[in-house]
Amino acid sequence: MSQFTFDSSTTRLYGDAVYESGEDVRLTPDSGNQAGTVVTTSQYSLNEDFTFRFDIYLGTKDASGADGISWFMHNDPEGSSALGGVGGGLGALYIENGVGIEFDTWYNSEYGDVRADHTSVFNTTNLRPLTSVEALPNLEDGQNHPVVIDWDATSRTLSWSIDGNNIGAHTFPETGSGSIEETFGGEYVYFGASASTGGSSNEQSLRNIQVDAFPDTDGDGVIDRDDLDDDNDGILDTDEGFVSITDLTPSGIEGALGIS
Repeated sequence: MSQFTFDSSTTRLYGDAVYESGEDVRLTPDSGNQAGTVVTTSQYSLNEDFTFRFDIYLGTKDASGADGISWFMHNDPEGSSALGGVGGGLGALYIENGVGIEFDTWYNSEYGDVRADHTSVFNTTNLRPLTSVEALPNLEDGQNHPVVIDWDATSRTLSWSIDGNNIGAHTFPETGSGSIEETFGGEYVYFGASASTGGSSNEQSLRNIQVDAFPDTDGDGVIDRDDLDDDNDGILDTDEGFVSITDLTPSGIEGALGIS
């Protein structure tokens, strides 16, 4: 797999999200009725394995803190501009053709929540859980909590852990209801993360983000690893950036070879 940087060169921010130092994104400040999203500008193939590693920071207010963070993948018709709502929707609700993993810190009975901080795989269209909702220890403790999300393309299985503890997995059926084709409308998805607040709030951030995945930069249905012209500019990747040594002056040759 290819590791790419999850920063302003590969992602866009919406709402109240801001880039912080390094590969960190503050999704919401500690204010009411906020929502922030970070999403990739390229799509990625679900026929290839991928791994996300990041820390979630969910603030310092436990009883009065809300609402949580979601990681998601989707193929919404709005593309990388698709946005969810504030409050219990975690910034992901109403994104079409998507599935997410929630790290939820507020109890909303209408979404099948448990009262403790909790996590599950869910459908972004309606927040319907696709796995059991698992209770977690308090996440609003002012600490970073490491998360690992793995996709096994062969088995079509999405699995995740937090704080080193394996939580669960969701396997998409090969065909029919709930399959990759039925859920996403195809094999290509955008990756993103979002958070929201409502009447209660917390600062909520994604930190130390590392991603191993193959993008499809030009959206032509061929991942960059296999694409001979991955930016679709009409110049083969093997030719881009090539300078003939005969075109260089002696000083240029020295510069190209790193000689000073």
